Amino acid sequence: MTDLSGGVEGTRGSPLSRPSQIGRITPAQARMARAAIGRNQGEVARATGCAISTVHLMEHTADEVSRKNAGVIRRHYEEMGVQFWADAYFHIVAVPK
Repeated sequence: MTDLSGGVEGTRGSPLSRPSQIGRITPAQARMARAAIGRNQGEVARATGCAISTVHLMEHTADEVSRKNAGVIRRHYEEMGVQFWADAYFHIVAVPK
């Protein structure tokens, strides 16, 4: 069970440390973030000034995207309210309402 306010509960009920913010997001997180803000790849590309192929690569093989472009795309998602968290077990995308 994931609880951003208090941490992550293990299988035996022992709380684990709270997830921390991360630097580079995973392809799955990039797809989840885009879905959460309700945009398609073209809209994200236009909003960030990146090519559609860059947005596509970020969502499938993030290591092939330059740190600069990855940062621009991530900042766009964060400006739209998306938060990225990770711990040893989970990579989380949260969108506050």
